[in-house]
Amino acid sequence: MSKPHDQTTPTFPLLKLPFLPLTDAVKQMVFMDIYKLSLLSKKSETLLKYMQLKTDGFRVSFGSKCSTIRQIENERGRDTLIQRFYSNEEDMKSNRFRTFNQIAPDTMSLVPDQKDECVTLANGLSKLFKTKKFTYFTRSHPNKNPEEMKDFLSKMLSGSYTELSFSGIQHVDDERHFTVVAIDGGVLEYLMDTVKFDASLALRYSFPQNFSHDNAFKFRKVDYSDGSWVTMETLTSLQNAGSISLSGFIFDSKDLNEFIKYWINCEEDMIEDVTMNVKEQIIEEDVLKDLITVVSVSRGNQVHVMRARNIKNRRRILGKLTVMSDLFGITLETMEATDEYKVKLEILELKEKQNELEEELSKNEKVRSKTGRNGAIQAELAGIRKRLLALKI
Repeated sequence: MSKPHDQTTPTFPLLKLPFLPLTDAVKQMVFMDIYKLSLLSKKSETLLKYMQLKTDGFRVSFGSKCSTIRQIENERGRDTLIQRFYSNEEDMKSNRFRTFNQIAPDTMSLVPDQKDECVTLANGLSKLFKTKKFTYFTRSHPNKNPEEMKDFLSKMLSGSYTELSFSGIQHVDDERHFTVVAIDGGVLEYLMDTVKFDASLALRYSFPQNFSHDNAFKFRKVDYSDGSWVTMETLTSLQNAGSISLSGFIFDSKDLNEFIKYWINCEEDMIEDVTMNVKEQIIEEDVLKDLITVVSVSRGNQVHVMRARNIKNRRRILGKLTVMSDLFGITLETMEATDEYKVKLEILELKEKQNELEEELSKNEKVRSKTGRNGAIQAELAGIRKRLLALKI
């Protein structure tokens, strides 16, 4: 990052105090002064890195008028402004005099390219500080063509990051309505090829028709606002995927039921959790058809707990399904069978066995089988019902 055009290189009076160790002096500096100190020489940069400075995280936001970097102070997301960058003096002045924002003038810089300067500072801080979170949020850049956008992204992705969020939502009609713009296919491919798999990726864009990419669901967490390109084949091919959120499915209730049954019968772990919102009203009865579940209540919602059948090669054998009819969607969270779910697991196993025996008995009665097996089935069913009753089901 070049020196801010409205600031001179600062002095560091704390460093002149002989009784203060360097580390203590640095800890009393603001982030911008620490960063500027790292620019003075290679030696000072190396020394700062050696200190292994830590912070909870940074949040970087790119907007049309200004870009900002904030320090994340705790896991609840509270943050403090570090620096704002502007490319237009009028934008900076109008923000400076908004008293309700309480923006300190010394946190504002006027630079030729506010987004470029912001990402440069972000990369510099990522090299100096160890963090738990480093998040980026950017809106679509109508002034950047695809090649410029990829160049900008390459600078962003060359540093540290844990979460990336890109928004193509644009307000129209005096911000009373909004539209979701389409993401360029080349830019989308670049993100799929370049973003680290251990990061979270959120894309609020319309996707190209018939989009497909091998990496689309390999990231730790994905949130795509356009799932119209996702097919049942795409979903059933998932293996050891993380957290997935998809909207705009061209699925119906029977499709959702089919996916859930596939998860139940799959021979390996598919996902950690998935939220799917479809375009049309769903019918809860169709979503739950033929599923064996135990119903509980969580945060006022009915949760249907179910069990995977083929558990030999699976760790996450329990699923918690929430049907959100009013939101046109479902959430399926998977987990390991811990002691907390010991009773529910036993109930599910008993219900599955009960279902199998009842189907066998019904089949025998249809063919008028009079073997001794029917009596054994009846006896086993009686034992299962007694146990379920004891478990208050």
